[in-house]
Amino acid sequence: MRYAFIIIISIICVALVLFGAESMQGAANGFELFISNVFPSLFPFFVCVSALRYANAFAVGGGGFAGTVLRIFSISCISGSPSGTMLTDTAFGGAVPALDERKRSELCAITNLASPVFIVGTVCSKMLGEARLAPLIAVCHYGTALMLVLMFILKNRQTAVDFSRLSSSSPAYTPLTSILPYAIRDAVSTILQIGGTLVFFMVIIGIFDAIGAANAFSPCLKGSLFGVLEMTNGIGIIAHAQANPQLKCTLICAVLSLGGICVYLQANGVAKVRPMEYFKIKLIHAAAAGALCYLLYPHFTVNLAPVISVLGDRLTIVRIVTMGEIALCGALASIIAALLAIFASKRTRA
Repeated sequence: MRYAFIIIISIICVALVLFGAESMQGAANGFELFISNVFPSLFPFFVCVSALRYANAFAVGGGGFAGTVLRIFSISCISGSPSGTMLTDTAFGGAVPALDERKRSELCAITNLASPVFIVGTVCSKMLGEARLAPLIAVCHYGTALMLVLMFILKNRQTAVDFSRLSSSSPAYTPLTSILPYAIRDAVSTILQIGGTLVFFMVIIGIFDAIGAANAFSPCLKGSLFGVLEMTNGIGIIAHAQANPQLKCTLICAVLSLGGICVYLQANGVAKVRPMEYFKIKLIHAAAAGALCYLLYPHFTVNLAPVISVLGDRLTIVRIVTMGEIALCGALASIIAALLAIFASKRTRA
């Protein structure tokens, strides 16, 4: 495996030299995507999530096994990837893990979700030009994840017995004056790692485009294949394809739920996540979310007006959410996430 990895990296190095211009363009596109969408939409959440971690809002024993899992899930639905992975590792990992690595990997996959800001602002408004499709994709994406997390709780309910034994251990104490500086430091480190992974995979996709590796495929199939590598770029290709809207929405929901290799590496960068267990759950999530989206699409698109403007012979997607608006939405949603965590913690301890 190590030799295969070395060979692959060597091939990429040669491709970077042969396709220098395309590689630079891919890096520029990835960096622009990171600065204009990923950073403003995720950074406020990461600060709040890190602050909650240092405040021990997700410490072992806070409401028991089910209560802790549901708190992690509720925050991951708002903050997006890889917050669920970080919180799972915080609550169930450590020196004395409450869950083994296989189960933690499964829970990381279930809670590694897209943020609502990304769904509304980037996917639906900017790419699809249909902001009113956001409820459909959100219901399918988060609804199927909720079913998976409930199944996970039922399947591992025996763990609650072992989990309760760890509840008596005192969590590490962090002074209140140090929580925010530590949280900002951790958030910067995490967001830079995500940005670097995103830019690298955009370069790989640029090389594939340069050699015409997927030119023989239809745009929807090409977008799906690229989405396995990097989710955002794949969704963008599908969104701009001339295809049946119901099929496009279904594929986008499936790719969004799968996340792709890039999202997996981002999650694996903050916690140890087994690829087999992770992608097994993600494939189930993608198939279920896509099927549900296909079935519900007709009910969400009655009298749906397209959010596009015609300029000559070209269709220009209206950018509904600007970078500043995304940042504002992220800050407000971060406050809501913090309040939800505090509320859930109090409820589960009652």
